[in-house]
Amino acid sequence: MFKSREILALFLKVNYIPYLRHCFVLAYEEGQMGRYKNVKPTSKHLKDLLGGFERHLKEMSLIPTEDILGYWPKIVGDNISEMTKAVEFRDGTLFVLVNNSSLYTLLTLHEKHKLLKLLKDKFPSIVFKNIQFRLG
Repeated sequence: MFKSREILALFLKVNYIPYLRHCFVLAYEEGQMGRYKNVKPTSKHLKDLLGGFERHLKEMSLIPTEDILGYWPKIVGDNISEMTKAVEFRDGTLFVLVNNSSLYTLLTLHEKHKLLKLLKDKFPSIVFKNIQFRLG
């Protein structure tokens, strides 16, 4: 379209500089200097960004931890419940205190998955990820 840089520079100076000057004057007169026109704010409320996560948090706070802890003796039976105690349920993990190391080994290696399945069957709306046994 343009054969030399000088012609291109002359075209830009003649056609675009006055247009830019006109836009600058209009923006200055309307008090819009340095601002965008008709632009919506980009800030958003946190509740809009998170969507259904707020509802999920409310449901998680309604987890009946007392029911879970109270159900532990029924799952393991009378003999083992005398030597163990469910003390806490947090983030999908049930924490259980065990009196002796032999029982700890038995529960950790052989009975953990069976106990998790029983808990999931009893409380299907709650996510059980793990049972953490601790000597104590």
